Amino acid sequence: MCESKGIHFKNGIDSNSDMGLSLEKKYQLFLIAKEAINNSVKYSEATQIAIELKAQKDGFFMKIKDNGIGYDSDKIKSGQGIINMKYRAKRIHADIQIMSQVTLGSTITVFLET
Repeated sequence: MCESKGIHFKNGIDSNSDMGLSLEKKYQLFLIAKEAINNSVKYSEATQIAIELKAQKDGFFMKIKDNGIGYDSDKIKSGQGIINMKYRAKRIHADIQIMSQVTLGSTITVFLET
C-alpha cells in the first residue's frame, strides 16, 4: 500500500514480540494495524509511516505513526475505521489511543496487558 503512494514504511518489529498471544488477539491487533496503515495511506498525505511492535514486561505494545497532515479531532467525526479499531481493541481488552494534530500527523497506540 505504501509503495504505490511513495510512502516510506519503517518497520520496528521486535522479533520477540509474540509473547504467546492467542490467535484471536494477534488477529485483532493485525486488523487494527491494517486499518491504521490504510487510513494513513488514504488520508494523511504522509511521506513516512512507522510501525513499532514490542513485548514489555507487563504487556504488548503497538504503535503506528505517520508524519502526515493530521486532523483536528474536534472538527472531524470518527469514521467507520476509527470505530472499528476501538471495537477491536475493546474485544481483546486492550487500551487504544488515537491522537492526531494538524500538520503533525497521527499516532495510534495499543497496549495489551498480559
